[in-house]
Amino acid sequence: MEQNLSRRQSLAALGASIVGIGTAAGSAAADDPSALEIATDTDDDVDHVGDVVVRGGVEVDGDLEATGAVELESAAVVDGELTADAVTAGSNVTFDDSVSVDGDLTAGDGVSFDDDVSAGGALSVGDGVYFDDSAAAGGDLEIGTHGYADDSLESDGEIRLERGTVVDGDLETTRGIELADVVEVSGDVDAVETVSIGSGSTVGGVEATGGLLADDDVSFEDSVDVIGNVEVGDNASFDDDVEGSGDVSIGADGYVDDSVEATGSVELGTRSYVDDDVVGRTVTLDPRTEVDGDVEETG
Repeated sequence: MEQNLSRRQSLAALGASIVGIGTAAGSAAADDPSALEIATDTDDDVDHVGDVVVRGGVEVDGDLEATGAVELESAAVVDGELTADAVTAGSNVTFDDSVSVDGDLTAGDGVSFDDDVSAGGALSVGDGVYFDDSAAAGGDLEIGTHGYADDSLESDGEIRLERGTVVDGDLETTRGIELADVVEVSGDVDAVETVSIGSGSTVGGVEATGGLLADDDVSFEDSVDVIGNVEVGDNASFDDDVEGSGDVSIGADGYVDDSVEATGSVELGTRSYVDDDVVGRTVTLDPRTEVDGDVEETG
């Protein structure tokens, strides 16, 4: 009893209120009898061996470090660095400093990350999430609709960005990339597997070893260099050259401000325009397509 009382007094001195340890059903505290539950604001660092639960609306005005999982309920705030084995955050949680997680990081809608984020496992967030710096994941990286990242995103798993998300930087992964409709990526998209881009999206350049699939009205602001096939819908715009080790197919009303080159066949839809040479094993130009350069068939 004396040891328990001493531990409670020590934690209380950090500004943390210890409430219902081991009784928070469905939370980290329910799984770890040594879990720390923070129910009132604290103005100091928290360093805990085990799991931590931060209740809704509570602010931790310092660093938060846990050897176990950290759960933050809706509208919680962490002003300092957060380090943990895993993190689960509810809606509208604010992280004012860096977040470093050994395992998975999962967050709800409206969450704000004001510094860099690193997860050894998967990183999955809801809609309207804001990243003010880079984010990296050892597993899959998923961002919901209308998210924003002010720097690059990197993953050793799949990268999936939902409709309306904006990334002011590069995307890089050792797997594939899937972009929904109306996604904007100012930098390059680099994937080992297939890159899939939804309609109305804008990206920088694309480098992929598993092919490129893009819907209608997609804009490419830098070069496209793909090992595999390139298949793009109507009204596509390329501000640089397009190269594919397989076939290249561009739909109607496409515009390429440089050359198109494929090891396989090249097909350009009706009313398309290429401002330089077109090279392929076979080249098919649909009606009213114009090439302002040479057309060379290598087959």
